[in-house]
Amino acid sequence: MVLSGSSSGWVLIPGMVVVGIGVGVMAPAISGAALGAVGPERAGMAGGALNTARQLGLALGVAIFGAVAVNAAQHVLAGRVGDAHATAQGLLGGAGQTLLQAAPASSRAGLEVVLRGAFANGLNSAMLGAGLVAFLAAVAAFVLMRAKKPSPETSSGSDIPELRSSVAVPGR
Repeated sequence: MVLSGSSSGWVLIPGMVVVGIGVGVMAPAISGAALGAVGPERAGMAGGALNTARQLGLALGVAIFGAVAVNAAQHVLAGRVGDAHATAQGLLGGAGQTLLQAAPASSRAGLEVVLRGAFANGLNSAMLGAGLVAFLAAVAAFVLMRAKKPSPETSSGSDIPELRSSVAVPGR
């Protein structure tokens, strides 16, 4: 995995840049597809549905992958710390410093390594899961997309010669 207990925050920057570029490129395309799939009279409804789905996906993603991170951290902490559940909740809730200060001075350094490793393992698991979901969604979108079939009025081409013959060309 990418993260370990000794990793700095800078390790996350390349992945965040890639995600930011991906979202920046895809957001207008998704909006265009949603609005292009309906008539102008339903554009507001399509935009609202798109934004609702986007917000729901963000909320569910944070909840689900947050639970994955906590669960993975608990597995690392199980057997190493007395109450793995409380420790993982405290660590991922931002109380890592409080947990370290409450520990005996002789074991703080070792506990910090374990806590950082557990957090890194949880984050690795959550990001791997999110990447897998994104990949499967991309495959599903590619498989389910259909080329727009031309309508019979525009595909015949029979009216084009009539149009050319009825247009007056200057100088003739």
